Amino acid sequence: MIPDYDTYVKAFHSACRAGDLPKVQETLGCRRRLKIADLSEALEIATHRAHADIVDALFAAGARVSKMAINCLPGNPNIQQDPRIIRQFLDHGLDPTASYSNGIPIQVHRRNPACARELLLRGADPNRADRRGVTPLTRAVDSEREPDASRIEMLLAHGAKLYPGLLYNAAAPRVPQGEFMTRLLLEKGLDPDAPSIDWGTPLHLAIYSGKPNIVKLSLDAGADPTGKTAHPEYSA
Repeated sequence: MIPDYDTYVKAFHSACRAGDLPKVQETLGCRRRLKIADLSEALEIATHRAHADIVDALFAAGARVSKMAINCLPGNPNIQQDPRIIRQFLDHGLDPTASYSNGIPIQVHRRNPACARELLLRGADPNRADRRGVTPLTRAVDSEREPDASRIEMLLAHGAKLYPGLLYNAAAPRVPQGEFMTRLLLEKGLDPDAPSIDWGTPLHLAIYSGKPNIVKLSLDAGADPTGKTAHPEYSA
């Protein structure tokens, strides 16, 4: 018995979600044609789940890059996105300088260095900021969960520019690798006394954040403990 179309599509989308490539290929090779909207939804599902082989099969079957599919490029938070998917999207019309529907540049949210590299190789601007001034380097300093410099080194190798404000990002509360990032940025030559209207210097923000190791790193790098601060209660 031939299933009704809705049941047929539901099974197809389930296969895309599960990463069942043979089932997906069987459906795509069937004479029963899928609606464009259902093919597009399949691409969104496979992209979100980082199933690169299925994404490739869907593009070969006529799926197209759409705003909704682009929004799925960050992938599942628990799954590392596959750089092949970024490459496949680029090969099928994705603008490397594009933004998600919320206006955030795609490059800003690329956590995987290999994925970011695919965009940079095709012309993405490593210094482009979102509406809040967040650049790819800012995001790397703020969000890196492990003491890993590979994303920052990769961005710098492709033209990203260091700026003093990154030391404030590293010294802020709730930054997972603040100490590691501070050490890295100071080793890269950033000024430990870089001034800020809001804080004075990174040293004062580190004191406010309760990060004694960053305070020590800053002082060891030559930070002035008598420097002017907007918050005298957080002086060294």
